Amino acid sequence: MKALIVASLLAACASAQSYSFSVPSFVCNASLEADGTLLVYYEIVFECAPGAHAIDIVDIGFPTDSYERSSVAAAMDGAQVTDIRESSYIPIGVEIHLGDRSIQPGRSGTLTLSGRNPGMVYRDPSSPDRAALEFSPTWFDGSLLSGTSRFVLRFQFPPGADSASVQYFGRPFSSAYSAEGRMIYEWDADRAVSSEYMIGVSFPAGLVSCRIQDVPPAVTAKTRTSAGGGSAGGAAFAPLCMGVALPVGMILLVVVAVRNSRKRRVQYMPPTIGVEGVGIKRGLTAPQASMLLEQPLDRVLRLVIFGLLLKDAVRIEESDGKPVFREGGGDSSGLWDYEKALLTALKVGVPGRGALDREALGKMFIGMVKDLQTRMKGFSVRETRDYYKSITAQAWKQVAESAAGGEIESIVSERMEWLLLDPDFEKRAERLPPQIMVFPARMGGFYRPLVSTGGGISIPRFCSDVAGSLEHFAGGIVGSFESIASSVTAVTNPVPVSSYSSSGHSGGGCACACACAGCACACAGGGR
Repeated sequence: MKALIVASLLAACASAQSYSFSVPSFVCNASLEADGTLLVYYEIVFECAPGAHAIDIVDIGFPTDSYERSSVAAAMDGAQVTDIRESSYIPIGVEIHLGDRSIQPGRSGTLTLSGRNPGMVYRDPSSPDRAALEFSPTWFDGSLLSGTSRFVLRFQFPPGADSASVQYFGRPFSSAYSAEGRMIYEWDADRAVSSEYMIGVSFPAGLVSCRIQDVPPAVTAKTRTSAGGGSAGGAAFAPLCMGVALPVGMILLVVVAVRNSRKRRVQYMPPTIGVEGVGIKRGLTAPQASMLLEQPLDRVLRLVIFGLLLKDAVRIEESDGKPVFREGGGDSSGLWDYEKALLTALKVGVPGRGALDREALGKMFIGMVKDLQTRMKGFSVRETRDYYKSITAQAWKQVAESAAGGEIESIVSERMEWLLLDPDFEKRAERLPPQIMVFPARMGGFYRPLVSTGGGISIPRFCSDVAGSLEHFAGGIVGSFESIASSVTAVTNPVPVSSYSSSGHSGGGCACACACAGCACACAGGGR
């Protein structure tokens, strides 16, 4: 049976209709640890409707009876709630009494819930060497819930997982990334959290040390149809949320996941690029090396633009604060294919040209990835990456030495694209001696649109101007890179899909309860 983690809103029959609320934000972070324990953390914002009954008790259902009762923790608006009892309504679960932290009508509150549930991992039927896990966050009674939620579900694989070894089945995820050495799948949507949202994942069985069950664990919590008594002070209300314990590592997951959901590196390089060969692949350009180092695509684009400026293939002007790319006077016959592709995407030289062709830009990146994959066949990716990192380090060393010898301008002109390859370019530039002056006018016309003055300027300021201008130009023509990066990744490193389908399993149970025989079950369609 599927291992479900589901929940319901409960109300005593006499006052069921008095409960009304919305959930503006719903976040669930689930982490499978190396010992096979599933840790789940919820952060849910409730808004109690004006005139409705206060949200005073929360029932928390667990998928199996192996959950660790002592691990359950809860807080309302950051204040710990300690009155946690075995649920009166749910066969497997607890109830959280909010007490003076109850959410009053017309007010909102943020509920955090956590706990631990081992025994969720089972053998992937598609392969004896793989394990699987199915999971659904809690949902609420649609008759009491109004509006939609900003819904985010993150699943963190055990340590040692990577993009090439993990898979999903069933519902495709929205994005995938790594954080602190852990692979994370993320699902996000604007949805009403009034129904099941099942996900399934598959991974190498060797990543967990627990006993792997041959079949999915049975969910024994069934819908309760007998009348249920309320709490001592009145009816038990349950905007039900399933939680699992919140150790230090889980807090780190929350912080890292939020950070990476806003700014994360899209994994556009295919796993096959990591198949090791022998020796170093020399002769890559700075943009190609940037891709090999799996730097963000916006940084790759900056290097491509800089290369076109070096070759005088484009000239950049400003119009209403936005960059305008025009034909340069250089010979375009020696351009790389990706440079020609960027000129096409920018529609340089096309009469009456319009906005950037985003599809053409995406094809440029895809072509670069495929070309790099071909170039790296038979070569060691690890050794090659180290080699280009060493080129960057050597470039910084040459700049520092030339500052003392008075040759700073010529060295910077020659090595700038390799300096820009450094992800810590800005910090490294700030450490250069501020008293060293350079004159951009003597360093080549391609620096003219990149620096703020043609006179003398300190070397840290010069480097800052160059990097800032390239970032401005790249952002000015593209805006957000998110959609382009996603389209590139979909082609170059598509989501791995397990051949296993959960549809062949018999229905599981629902951690759900109804307050009385006459009330409609809150697990709408979920109880079996």
